[in-house]
Amino acid sequence: MNKKLLFGISLFSLAAQSQNCVDRMAVSDNNITVFTEDGDVYTWGHNSFGQIGNGTTTTQTSPAATVNADNWADVAHARMHTIALKNDGRVRAWGNNTVSQLRNG
Repeated sequence: MNKKLLFGISLFSLAAQSQNCVDRMAVSDNNITVFTEDGDVYTWGHNSFGQIGNGTTTTQTSPAATVNADNWADVAHARMHTIALKNDGRVRAWGNNTVSQLRNG
């Protein structure tokens, strides 16, 4: 999906669901995570490898509250995996691991 189109759809979708101001966003060519100023985290996009972290492999077409997103400092998306930094310094990764990009073994 075109990044500009995804960005526009994303902002429109988030505004429809939340009255909160966006603090920051993490965007890839397939996924978006939005952090609001009040601490909520929303993620959506392609999910064929579980890269949006909601416990499924179903594409999420609209903003949904991110599972286990409490105390996240930041997140970065790649095409098929995601890496998150917790406020305590721990790093978590999920999604496709075909070339050991998750570094979990």
